[in-house]
Amino acid sequence: MGLIDKIVGFYEDIRELNSSNIQDFRGKMKSWLKMGMLAGRIFYIKDMWARDVAALTFASFMALIPFMAMMFVIARGFGYTAMLESWLSTTFEAQPVVAQTIVNFVHNYIENTQSNYIIGTGIVMFLYTIISLMQKIELTFDDIWHTGERSWKQIVTEYPTILFGLGMMILFASFFNVWTVNVIDDVDRIADMGETIPAFILHVAAFVPMFLFFVFCYCVIPNTYIRFRSTLVPSLLAGISMTALQYGYIYLQVFLSSYNVIYGSLAAIPLFLLWLQISWAIVVFGALLCYTNQNLHHYDLDLKYDHVKLEQRIKVCAVVMHQVCHRFNDGEQAFTPKDIHEVTKIPQQIINHAVKDLLQARLLVEIRSGKKGSFEESIILHPIEKIDHLTYGAMIERLFTYGADVVGLAEQNLDGEKWKDIDVLNAEFVEKGKNINFV
Repeated sequence: MGLIDKIVGFYEDIRELNSSNIQDFRGKMKSWLKMGMLAGRIFYIKDMWARDVAALTFASFMALIPFMAMMFVIARGFGYTAMLESWLSTTFEAQPVVAQTIVNFVHNYIENTQSNYIIGTGIVMFLYTIISLMQKIELTFDDIWHTGERSWKQIVTEYPTILFGLGMMILFASFFNVWTVNVIDDVDRIADMGETIPAFILHVAAFVPMFLFFVFCYCVIPNTYIRFRSTLVPSLLAGISMTALQYGYIYLQVFLSSYNVIYGSLAAIPLFLLWLQISWAIVVFGALLCYTNQNLHHYDLDLKYDHVKLEQRIKVCAVVMHQVCHRFNDGEQAFTPKDIHEVTKIPQQIINHAVKDLLQARLLVEIRSGKKGSFEESIILHPIEKIDHLTYGAMIERLFTYGADVVGLAEQNLDGEKWKDIDVLNAEFVEKGKNINFV
């Protein structure tokens, strides 16, 4: 077998990985590779660089001064204004003029919004830019997680909490960043510490707030339930990537001295926009990793419900009905879709689609279990009526008849006798199926 064949075989092995059969470290590594491949495929297919990342870059650039103004107001309330300015200076180490310009803009913005002349306009612009940025972030995350947007009631009640939390996380990160920079630069203090706190440990300590910042974002911003453990590794990778980008941005500004000579102080703008765009790409890709981490079982065997044969989709529905009705008849605790997956070993995404079809066809009813989790974990399934009535024929009849009618189908010029023969055949099929019970 040639090298190309081995590579293709390894790729197919990962693509068709079944997450329910992972038992060893090698299987776990394959699952992580599959998560990365799935995240990359979604990022590419949805063209998220040109669509979502570009939109977030523009929105964040517009909201930069209002958001930093909010940060300075929070910092002033806790007495950390000087610390936040020091963090900005560290971030723009190679461009101190840019950091000072941002600080001056922020102070002018705060002073102007407090004046009697433009306080209304200032508040309106502040709210518009901040809410617009938050909505674009949430829209991107909800598109990844396939959830609906927050209602206006949720926006009014939840956005202030999220923004305050983000502000506190940034303040916390800036505190550690400034502290570690001061300690590492202070040779005498390092010498006094001896070997107890090496410099690399201080760098790790500065990285922890960034890691927690990403965990907070990935847990709170999506309008759905996110498992805490699903955010840990993606947040770690996003934090490492952001730290590397930060160092790369600093060194890039230092080496592009000729660029600064040509454009002067304006040279910082395209570099800053590039930094913003790559930063948002890291954030979005990290969110995709969280999604694939939590929902890897949705891609077992790389199956898609639309690609499954209609005959087998009906059989899966029959299997689900059998499990639910049998459980109900025995008086045992009701199944969740996840329980059915674990019993039958049918891929979870196929079970989920079959359950949704059965719910829409009014064959099953879902009851919220009160447990936080994804769809397959948070609902339990019961028959919608007496199980004696829920035969295979009844299932076929309801699956075939739920939904909207196709406009114009009744006017098709098929011979009337043929239509009658088809209807009679369907009725006979359903009638015979009514003799097959699920228990």
